[in-house]
Amino acid sequence: MGAVSFDALLRSLKQGSQGGPREAGRGAVYYLHGDEEVLKDEAIRALVDRALEPGTHDFNFDQRSAADLEPQIFHTLVNTPPMLAARRAVVIRGLEDLKKASKMRQELVRYLGAPNPSTLLILVQGAGDPPDPELARGATTVAAERLAPARVHQWVADRAARLPLALAPDALEVPVEDFIARIPWRDIEAVGLAHVSGQKMPSIRLARYNNYMASLLPEAAHAFERRWGAMKWMARATMLLANEQSLGEHANSSTLADVMRANRALTGGYDMSFAWSQIDRPAAKFAAFLEAEWRERQG
Repeated sequence: MGAVSFDALLRSLKQGSQGGPREAGRGAVYYLHGDEEVLKDEAIRALVDRALEPGTHDFNFDQRSAADLEPQIFHTLVNTPPMLAARRAVVIRGLEDLKKASKMRQELVRYLGAPNPSTLLILVQGAGDPPDPELARGATTVAAERLAPARVHQWVADRAARLPLALAPDALEVPVEDFIARIPWRDIEAVGLAHVSGQKMPSIRLARYNNYMASLLPEAAHAFERRWGAMKWMARATMLLANEQSLGEHANSSTLADVMRANRALTGGYDMSFAWSQIDRPAAKFAAFLEAEWRERQG
């Protein structure tokens, strides 16, 4: 269906041309390959940000590993209707792990023949492996190759300016709705990687909530609490599809503190998890980076 470079993709998204904001979610399939993993993450972020309406990421974004994906789960992911939006996005990483004769690959090939018009599907090939020719025929391929030296400095500066999480000397600054909350480093009890509905997410556990809550404007807390109602509805649907544990006693959570307690119960011990759009590298690497920063600032 065509091939573009990383820079060409970003230009097209900025200009709103083919593959831009209006088209990226209409049955579009992108196949990212090449040796620069960080550029693949940047391409994913740009595509999803253009395809999804602001404020709908939590309901309409899924990211899975190809090796762990069953055909029926893949079918559900790409054919689930968008929630409160016109489109949804699905990212499948580790495409090189799909065996030629696997049922999952066969299901993917079938899907590429007639993609869902309300789903943006992004396929990601690991470094060192060429793209699969058969899969590439049903997608727009994007080559994430090493940037020219003149582009590297500009890219680093642009990326740093857009990173939602900020590491201040005395606190981790976290966006909540349209506001910034501060979590003192001394209040963080643990940093790790939570597994949520098949996705790995950098996460933290707090020793106390009071300083974090005090840093929030009331409007931010109320906005999050209102959105939590819709998130619970989506969580119930996702857990039923994946046959996971229910929300149980946390089904009636309403305050921000309740939400964090629910998150701790559902993630195996973490109060707060960070979405892909809040980090600048793969989840495991970001969790390791954040843990190192936390330990250093603990003194």
